[in-house]
Amino acid sequence: PNNLALIKAQPITGRMHQIRIHLSFLGLPILGDKLYASNVILPAQTIALCASNLEFPLPKGPKVTINAEHLFDIKSYIK
Repeated sequence: PNNLALIKAQPITGRMHQIRIHLSFLGLPILGDKLYASNVILPAQTIALCASNLEFPLPKGPKVTINAEHLFDIKSYIK
């Protein structure tokens, strides 16, 4: 489909569904997200939302950063 976009979002509060709710409100539901108005069906329990970067502190150590941007392939969602 021609009406797809790859969006890089950074949540502010960490509240559940924050990205999903805001994008749906803007008329840009995430592929496969039936709860928030997507009309695209993906395999069961699947929506096209993934974290490509994570950063968190360890209980007794330094901050850990994981970058997985190189593993994300938008073409896997398009048939």
